[in-house]
Parts: sequence; structure tokens; C-alpha cells
Amino acid sequence: MKGAQVLFRISLLATAVITTATISGCAAQAGGKRVVRIPLYAHEDAAGSDGQCPVLKAREEAARAELAAATAAQPSLEPEPAAEPAAQPTAEPVAVALAEPVVPEPRPVRLEPMPPPAASRAMPANWPLHPSEIEGRLANEGFVLTEVKSAGGGVTGASRLTLAFPERGDELKVKWKPVPEFTADESNNSARAEMGAYEVQKLFLAPEDYQVPTAAMRCMPMDAYVKIDHRAVPNVYRANCILGMMAAWLNDVTVPETLWDPDRFASDAVYAHHMSDFNVLTYLIGHRDGRDGNFLIGKDPETFQVFAIDNGIAFEPAVWNYFVINWNEMRIPAVRSDTVERLRRLTRADLDRFGVLSELHRDGEGLFHPVVPGANMGPERGVRRSDGVIQFGLSSDELDNLAERIAALIDNVDRGEIDTF
Repeated sequence: MKGAQVLFRISLLATAVITTATISGCAAQAGGKRVVRIPLYAHEDAAGSDGQCPVLKAREEAARAELAAATAAQPSLEPEPAAEPAAQPTAEPVAVALAEPVVPEPRPVRLEPMPPPAASRAMPANWPLHPSEIEGRLANEGFVLTEVKSAGGGVTGASRLTLAFPERGDELKVKWKPVPEFTADESNNSARAEMGAYEVQKLFLAPEDYQVPTAAMRCMPMDAYVKIDHRAVPNVYRANCILGMMAAWLNDVTVPETLWDPDRFASDAVYAHHMSDFNVLTYLIGHRDGRDGNFLIGKDPETFQVFAIDNGIAFEPAVWNYFVINWNEMRIPAVRSDTVERLRRLTRADLDRFGVLSELHRDGEGLFHPVVPGANMGPERGVRRSDGVIQFGLSSDELDNLAERIAALIDNVDRGEIDTF
């Protein structure tokens, strides 16, 4: 979004709140095109300060090729619920095996990470499997649904599922959230925002530093879905399945008593490393739902890691959680120097890949299957549909805003407003 952003009037029960967020202008000219500087700090003057804002510049192909081999994926999710929910409808485990789609044949759905650091097979802390393996499983493999539980708090109907993979002889716990009926996308239930956050972290994080759980779209057949909700009806036009998002469930995590501790940041290198990564990520995606429970930490105090497990209100939506402290601004005083250098190497083409995050095709039985994404069917929209095809991605406005935030962060580092370490 460029210029002033006006947040719409929100009526919540009897309370009405009108909020206006203004983007400050660093009205520098780059190639005759206005470059907008987005305020990094909550206390910045709305008028901003005019100065030269850098634009994203392409790096040499050799630099990109050196890093293009990195593949990553993400997983994880919320902590175990404090109490057992009401008993779920009893039913025998139902095998979910996807039929072959008509066109095209399903292949692994995997966005190749742009220049994160060199390829790494290191396991992220608290992940059940390596992110790249979870990506493939969630998008493509058949499974048996063996357990359904509540995912805890939240208002979007999330569940925790246990999926068995008979051919592998193991299980995987995931968070499941169906997309909204008719629209498939809402400000507080946006699967594409979750997938976007997962992909954006790959721009500057190695897999072992991932903070957003691996997420993928899946359409579960109605005969299998009865174990989750026996009253459910298809939420996508002319479908015989329930479309939703699966995300990896993290192990051994908890809600932090105190997330941001300036004194610890100054004295604890591990804490500083992960909090820097966290704030860069939440700033770049414009995360605007800072409720307790949306951010978790690992239970091991010696290897402090922080996770952003709910990113449905991100990429500067018109409506956000106004009643909490949000992390769409830079609150930490310094960022890692290698993070800045990775961001400098990005081109607009690297960001435009996020215009299509997931694509699904309907087969003759009314089941939607993930396929390798094709051309963007409508850059100005986040959800696009045609006969038998549904596509999720970031809109052109959201991609513009992401590019501006990257440029603004680099500019503030270059001008000394943010330190590096």
C-alpha cells in the first residue's frame, strides 16, 4: 500500500473504533518513481523525514545461483491445549488418499526458497520433521486421520489432527483450519497470509532458524471429514471436499511470560539472534495480531527460539487487532548483518513468486488437488478462481508493500537508525 492507509470502522459488540495508520513519506525519487518509506518505529513522526530510500537491486546471477540450491520448508504449531475438549464424534479412522487429478497430474508443490543461506538439512528447533519433508507430505501424500482435538484458543474453528502415514509407519500432528465459505479468505482467517509468512521467512532465514510453521492447502473428502465435523458441507463451489490449511504442530513450546526483554537482548547472544529474526519477519509481513498465544517460545531456556504460529492478520490488512501491542514495527535496536545482506540481494522477481503460493485443480469427483502453480490468474487479487481451478497468493499491492518494507529496513540500517551485529 502506498500513501496513507485508512483503516475501516470496526464495530465489535457495542464498541466502535476508528483507526488511521499513516505511512510516512521519504519522498525520494528513484528513476522518476516515488519511493515510499514506511515508518519503522511506533514513535516516528507521521510526517517522516525526506531522504534517499533505496530500491531493491538485482545481484549477480552467480550470487543467486550459489544460494538457489537451498530448499526449505516449515512446520510447527501451537502448544498442547490446557484441557481436553468435548469428545469428538466416534468413527473408525478414515483413509484420505487423493485421487489422480484430471489435469495436470499432481506433483510436489514446493516454492524454491530464494537466497536464504546455503542449503541446510539441519532440523529447526521444536520441528517434528525437516520443513522440506513436511511440505511434501502436507501437499501430496495420502494419510489416515486417526485423532481430532481442539487446537485450543481462537475463533476460526481450528483443530489439531493426527495424521498417520501407513507407508512410512509414522504420524504427524498438524493444525487444521478450513477456509471461510464463499470467500476462502478473510482478515482473521487468511490461509494465503499464513503461507505468505512461511515463504517470506525463506528470504533471509536458514531452515534451522525458521519461525513460521510449514503450511499447505488441502481439500479433505467429505467421507473423511465426518470425523472432524459430521455436519460440514463443502465450502468451495462445486466441490466434494472441505478446503483448508494444514500447518505443522510444534513440539515442546509454550507461551512466553515476557517475549521482549531489552536487557536480555543486550547480554544474551542467542536471544538477540532469534528476536532479531523474529522482528524482521513480523515487520516485513506487517503482522498485526500480537495476542498472547500467537507467538510461542521453545521450552528449553538455553536454546531460546521464538515462533510466529498465527499469521492470519498479516500483510497490512484493512482490519487488525487494535487492542494489543503489534509487531508490524521494528522494536528491537539491532539486526543481524547477514540478514541485511541477504535482503540486499533480492530482486522484485524474487518477491513476485509469492503472487502464487498455492494452486489446486478439481478432478472429476469434485476433489481439489494441489498442483505446481501456474501463471498468476489475477495479480490484483489474493484469491483467484476459474472453472475447476482455485489459486491463492499475495496481491500486487501486498507485494508492493513488502518491497517497500525491505527497502525501508535497508535504508534505516544504512542511515544508522538500526544497528547491526
